[in-house]
Amino acid sequence: MAQGLNSIPGALDMRAKSLALVQRRSILLAIAGGTSPSNIALRQILSNGFLVVVKSWLDDILNSSVGGVDLLLHLLTSVAMLPVTKEMVTSSKLGKAVAAVEKHKICAGSQNESAIKERIARVKEEWSA
Repeated sequence: MAQGLNSIPGALDMRAKSLALVQRRSILLAIAGGTSPSNIALRQILSNGFLVVVKSWLDDILNSSVGGVDLLLHLLTSVAMLPVTKEMVTSSKLGKAVAAVEKHKICAGSQNESAIKERIARVKEEWSA
């Protein structure tokens, strides 16, 4: 799966490419998060490493290369209800990355701290059930 700003074709400037990538990621997260957990296609996508891709998106948000707080909140909300296994979360390292967000500058001491922490708590709760 192509990732990053260089995967956006055309003569757009970097800001326009970043916005296009945020839109694409938002749509994919909404589709995955809104799909029934019993859907076979969703389970196959998750088995094929979707969480690894989502972790790279989270990394992009945290290093301020693509997206910001809005995409972070959307990402956390969308992944919370995914039918993941412990092995998927562990191998993708997404669980540790989500937990580390609470200490990151995007959360700690920010005006969005409570909203981010609520969503992180929901992800932890759903994924440990």
